Amino acid sequence: MQERRTWMLLALAWSVPSVDAGQVEKERAREPVPVVLDLGAMRYEAVHWGKALGLGQNGGFLMARRRGEVSPFWLHRVYLIDDNDGKEGDKQDCFITRLALEIGGKALRVTNDRAHIYRFDLRTLQSRLLARTTPAVAPALLR
Repeated sequence: MQERRTWMLLALAWSVPSVDAGQVEKERAREPVPVVLDLGAMRYEAVHWGKALGLGQNGGFLMARRRGEVSPFWLHRVYLIDDNDGKEGDKQDCFITRLALEIGGKALRVTNDRAHIYRFDLRTLQSRLLARTTPAVAPALLR
């Protein structure tokens, strides 16, 4: 009887699929790619690690630098990240993935990794949400 129970347990153990360590390991947030738009006299950069700078959130900030200067000309938040959505801290981060100058040169088109598209006015330094899309639709709206 004991031998039969042992064989049944072994058979059961072999029938359970093995679990890959990668499946068990916590999902990691990806490392954001630097986003820079250099327009000659002015250089615009996405600030990814705002919490380390005391800005309260990672992502959503733009910094402008004049050519040849080290210190920023200005630093402004494009969008606020909702930190009460129940996600872990590193999954709340929302990084800028694309910057483009709008026709006329008076505003930047800013897209984040959630495919939200904003217009950032370079004269008033104010932003406005233009669209909340899916990642597959966002590139078509940027043309």
